[in-house]
Amino acid sequence: MTGVAVVNEGPDGEPVVVPIVRFSLGEDVETPDMDLVWELVGTAIDAVQEPFDDVFVRHYDVQFTFDGD
Repeated sequence: MTGVAVVNEGPDGEPVVVPIVRFSLGEDVETPDMDLVWELVGTAIDAVQEPFDDVFVRHYDVQFTFDGD
């Protein structure tokens, strides 16, 4: 996991968070394989759900870099 952004506060003062996951597909990739991208999205969401069971998650931010980005 790359990080966690606290984006708001709930009515009882609990944090509202956005877990951030970043994948690098490599510098030599110009057009990502979308089947691989969706597979990685599923893997990322599965991996980060359990640690956030006790907090309000607004959404999951899954990012990809490629082509030297």
